[in-house]
Amino acid sequence: ISDDFKFNDRLGLNAGLRLSGFVFTGPYTDPVTQKKFKKGDAVKSYLIPEPRLIFNYLVGNQSSIKAGFNLT
Repeated sequence: ISDDFKFNDRLGLNAGLRLSGFVFTGPYTDPVTQKKFKKGDAVKSYLIPEPRLIFNYLVGNQSSIKAGFNLT
């Protein structure tokens, strides 16, 4: 998901959010509980939001300055 914002003719902002996920699967044996996971069993799943901001400033007709922030 993302959206563009224009503050004026020279300054703009793009803000977005991405959601990444993955699943850790077996075979695996938990070292603390000794629980055994078979091949393909879900051990743990992760869902991680990744926000981002990008600023763009037009210096002239053919030049711009861009700065961005991304949290992964």
